[in-house]
This record gives sequence, structure tokens and C-alpha cells, in this order.
Amino acid sequence: MTVLCQMTEMKKIRTSKKDESMMIFLLIIIVLILFIVFFAVQAYTRYETLKIHRNYFRQPDIQIQGWMNIRTVVQQFNLSEDVIYSELKINSTRSVDTLTINETIYDNRLTIDDACKRSHLNCTQVITRLNSLRPR
Repeated sequence: MTVLCQMTEMKKIRTSKKDESMMIFLLIIIVLILFIVFFAVQAYTRYETLKIHRNYFRQPDIQIQGWMNIRTVVQQFNLSEDVIYSELKINSTRSVDTLTINETIYDNRLTIDDACKRSHLNCTQVITRLNSLRPR
């Protein structure tokens, strides 16, 4: 009888370990699915934002907006980076040797709104000045 009880107990232990490993596996799968959904939603919202921005540049009379980054303003409105940096009070006289790659990328990807906040400027006035400086 005791041998039968011991065998039953061993089966329960094996079964509980299998159940435990199955639960861990399912938990990992659920977490991975949640990550996939999260990043898919982020990618979709960024894609929709990109479509809106692309359509904005197809309009006949576009203006510089706060959501635009410095690189976009340089490319779309033919303003030099020096003019933009001086309006935004960003020190553009730093030599390229002293800049890290991350700082250079950060400055180019910085939106007009973020640069105004960083420099404690009135963004509406800066955007108005930048729009008046751009070639027609």
C-alpha cells in the first residue's frame, strides 16, 4: 500500500511540474503577444502620422509648423541650418569634432516645438520669424 501511495505522490509531483512549466510557457507566450500588439499599435500610429505629414507637404502654400524637425525645415523650406539654429538659440558653432554622433542626430531630429522649450523661447514667435525668413 505504501509503495502505491509513493507512486501516486510521484505522479502528482511530475504532473505538477509539467503544469508549472506549461503555465510558465503560456505566460511567456502571452507576454510576447502583448509586446507584439504594443509595437504594432505604435507602428500603425506613426505610419498614420507620417501619411498626414506627407499630405501636408502636397498642399500649395505650406508654412513651417512646430511639429517639424530641423532637418525637415532645411529640406522643405530651403533655410540653412545656421539660420534655424540662431533663431532657436542653439549653439551651432560647436565644431563637428566635439559633437558626438548622438548629439548631431538629436539636433537634426529635434522638433521646432522641442527646441523652443529647450531654449525657453516663445514658439509662435520663432515660427513666425522662420516663415518670414524662408525664400518664396
